[in-house]
Amino acid sequence: MLADFDDACGKIGLQLNLTKTMFMRNGWVPDAPFSLNGTNISECSSHVYVGREVNMMNDLAPELGRRKRAAWGAYKSIEDVVKKTKNIRLRAHLFNTMVLPALTYASETWTLRKQDENAVIVIERSIERVMLGMTRLTQVRAGIRSSTLRQQSKIRDAAVYAKSSKIRWAGHVMRLNDHRWTRAVSDWTPRNVKRTTGRPSIRWSDFFTKSFKERCDALRVSRTDRTHWTTLARERDKWKNCWRPLGLPDDQRESRSRSRSSWALVPPRKQEAGVNLSFGVQSSNKRSFLHFLSNIKTVSVESIFETAFTV
Repeated sequence: MLADFDDACGKIGLQLNLTKTMFMRNGWVPDAPFSLNGTNISECSSHVYVGREVNMMNDLAPELGRRKRAAWGAYKSIEDVVKKTKNIRLRAHLFNTMVLPALTYASETWTLRKQDENAVIVIERSIERVMLGMTRLTQVRAGIRSSTLRQQSKIRDAAVYAKSSKIRWAGHVMRLNDHRWTRAVSDWTPRNVKRTTGRPSIRWSDFFTKSFKERCDALRVSRTDRTHWTTLARERDKWKNCWRPLGLPDDQRESRSRSRSSWALVPPRKQEAGVNLSFGVQSSNKRSFLHFLSNIKTVSVESIFETAFTV
């Protein structure tokens, strides 16, 4: 397959750079050399692809380290303006448009564990304290709660922002009908591989499965009347209306900042006016490939290359 790709590149005047070409293998692929035209392809355990570090262990910790450096770099670019201005809304707007996207880049494909979510919160809190001219020691000695600082800064919660991005992307994926790998790997359940011992790894879709189960249990919906989240996501309006992010503070309205707690799902008949998320569709091939890697459990090296070259 790689040779066919190289031939196709040659027909249009392109040449595959073998020194920059690398591959990763999972635990089910035999340890065998991978070569093209007699040249061995280098193997790596992790690689930065379209701005995100991916690995076969689906470990998010290295990527969160990169996001931390990117967030601090983004803050340094606006630090002079942030410290000089006294306009709270302007300062929060600069943070939400510059620092927050850098911190949560590619969060649509994240599989967040509790410790990963806490790491994102800690990074945002540290930048928030610097933006307000306060240190951690000063905050502790003065007995100031982090929620009080958030009311002063008026910035968005990074963990909630990452989850809203994931919800938006999930709805987009479930509405795909052109047989892309993005949709196929989301619906795929491997049958020919025996599960390893121990607790299974957290999957990308577990966030939606758990949230919808909690919703049905709270509403006392019988098991026969429950709707799977993938079915609901295929209808854009219902998917938008069923989510109510209680932790999404508004930069302009003080009243809605008091509802900062946890994520909850409410039925459409109880949906409050003015709190619906507006989901914009972002069609991006890089998200498709990162989504593929975050879901994959067992696949051959050839399939990896086929996906990389397709997207």
